[in-house]
Order: sequence, then structure tokens, then C-alpha cells
Amino acid sequence: MLNIITVIYVVVGLIGIFMFTSMLMKKKVSLIVGIVHGVLGLAGIALLIIVSSYAASEGLSEVIIIFFLAFLLGGGIFAAKVFSEKSNIWINVIHAVIALAGIYLLFQYRSLL
Repeated sequence: MLNIITVIYVVVGLIGIFMFTSMLMKKKVSLIVGIVHGVLGLAGIALLIIVSSYAASEGLSEVIIIFFLAFLLGGGIFAAKVFSEKSNIWINVIHAVIALAGIYLLFQYRSLL
């Protein structure tokens, strides 16, 4: 199950890199891409919660919290994009750094098993 979650977050990361580079090049990105990015990220959080409920582990709770923080920031970015057509680059950078920290911890947790 952790392999599936890791693959999901790799795909989420690749979509995020696409959206971030498109934003830096001032290209317009469809809202559907952002929705898919967010839904896959939320699905990964849900699967992490399911896995952590079956395995007594402290490392997964940290990963869940970090991904949830990234999800909250991403929701704010999405809302700003929908309602005002503007997005602050620093919020996007913070979102990316938090998500990368979560992916790093997920890989660290996987290597312990």
C-alpha cells in the first residue's frame, strides 16, 4: 500500500512541477489540472490515514500532518486562483517546500520497513 501511495505522490509532484513551471513562464494552466493535483493529493492523505490506522507507527502521523499542511496551502492557492485570478509566488514556493518535506519523510518511512 505504501508503494501505491508513493506512486500517487510522485504523480502529484510531477503535476505540481508542471503547474509551477507554467506559472513561472506566465502560461495559463487549466483549473482541471489543479483539481486533479489536489484530488490526488487528498487521496494520498486518505490512504495514509488508512495505512496508519492498521499499522502502529509514529512516522506516518508526521507525514500526514505535513501533507495536510501542504493541502491547506494548496486549497488557499486554488481559491485565490478561482476568485481573484492571482497567485502569490511565495505561497506556491512554501507549498512546494512543505510538500517536498512530506515526500522526503514518506521515502524515509518506506526505507525503514
